[in-house]
Amino acid sequence: MVYFVVLVIALLFQTVNSNACCRRKDDILHLQRDYEMFDKVERIPCDISHQDFQERFESKRKPVVLVGCDHGWKARDLWSAHNIASTVHNTSIWRALLLEDSDWNGKTPWNMILDARDKHELFYVFDNLDSPHGQKVANHYETPHMFKRDMFQNLTSFPPPDYGSMRWWAFGSPYSGTFPHSDPFQTDAWNTVVRGMKWWILFPSPADHEGISQSVDDSNLMELECNQECSSADHSILDYYTTILSNSKERYGIGKLKHIFIKSGETLYIPAGIPHSVLNLVETVAITANYASFHNWKSIWETMIEFSDDSNEHDRKNVYCNILDSSQRNLLNETMKCN
Repeated sequence: MVYFVVLVIALLFQTVNSNACCRRKDDILHLQRDYEMFDKVERIPCDISHQDFQERFESKRKPVVLVGCDHGWKARDLWSAHNIASTVHNTSIWRALLLEDSDWNGKTPWNMILDARDKHELFYVFDNLDSPHGQKVANHYETPHMFKRDMFQNLTSFPPPDYGSMRWWAFGSPYSGTFPHSDPFQTDAWNTVVRGMKWWILFPSPADHEGISQSVDDSNLMELECNQECSSADHSILDYYTTILSNSKERYGIGKLKHIFIKSGETLYIPAGIPHSVLNLVETVAITANYASFHNWKSIWETMIEFSDDSNEHDRKNVYCNILDSSQRNLLNETMKCN
């Protein structure tokens, strides 16, 4: 059985051999026009009731786009193209990726990011909101009501401290973005584009393929082999999109990828376990957060056990005794006692 799982994964996510990495910005614009027609994800108003959202989408683990969640946010003005430069102090430090960086740099001054912006160079900020300057940004928006119930909300040591409150601010140049990944700790996510446009690709999850019962290694989704005569050695997210799209039918089958184009004022909800990539088509500012859905409680519990140590034992007990009900506890093979 294990051999079969590995074989299916290997066949599904085999390395791409293509000259598509040689394609550049003009090609992605043509691809965008071609693929926007495949965006079939349902749009609903953000004033949907919490109960309806739970029943129609979160309980069914179904992605959806909510419209208008940013109404009344200060961010709509403060994160505008004109005002964003003065949103935070020039010397504040951010986790960012600039043109010359090979990896994320957690010590990038805001003025360097603005300099890259002025020069029309690649930049991408993706930083949590727990720092003093991040907390200032956090005052500019409000978490949509349907995402406020979080199994992790009252925990003190889980997720690990490096992840903080799992709220993130994203500010990127055109053609910046993220390679395929799955969000951590079996969390659901929401992402609101306040200004700009994002092209999301949602890849088939293991649950979409009979016989695959374990997580797919995200690195398999990123493997590219490009013609070095016409492409750079360091492949960008733009290279990835042109390559993966030119091979998507052969690699995944028709209709297996979900293409979602999120515009200003739209919020994408993504259930846990769905690998995805994101390309900013224009300069884009967004806010996103991860949370532990009560409808995904069993996977949440399993990931807490996977990452368990002495420092978060009290958090596991808190979830087991105070968040899970008796019927859920009976389904777990645990000897933990609740006083």
